[in-house]
Amino acid sequence: MSILVVDDDYLVRMLTAGVLTDAGFKVVEASNTVEALRLFGDGVKFRAIVTDVEMPGPENGYGLAARARLTCPTVALLIISGRSHPRSSDLPSRARFLSKPTPAALLISELHHVIAANFSGGRTASAR
Repeated sequence: MSILVVDDDYLVRMLTAGVLTDAGFKVVEASNTVEALRLFGDGVKFRAIVTDVEMPGPENGYGLAARARLTCPTVALLIISGRSHPRSSDLPSRARFLSKPTPAALLISELHHVIAANFSGGRTASAR
C-alpha cells in the first residue's frame, strides 16, 4: 500500500514525497483535500496519510483526516502544520501531529510509529 502526501505547496509536497520515497515508501501525491478524497472515492487504499492542515478548498487537513478515518479505520494519520496547532478534538484517534519544519528523520520515525500504532490497534495521539 501507498502513503498519500497532501499539501497545496508544491515544493513542500515534493520534498516530503522525496524524503518518504528515499525511505522506501511508495508515495501518491495530492495538492488538496478534494483531490485526496477523490483518490479515496476511486478505491485507492493507503497505509497512511501525511497531510498539511491549511489548504484551499472546502476542508482542511483535520477534516480530511476525520473523513479518511471514517472511510478506512486502519489508515495511519500524520498531520503537519507550520501555523496551526491542534486542539485535542481536532485529531482523530491514533493520529499524530508534527510542527513544520519537520526534520526528515523525525518525519520518517513518526510515520513508522503511527503506522505501527494503527495496525496494532494502539492509541497514539500526540502533539509535538
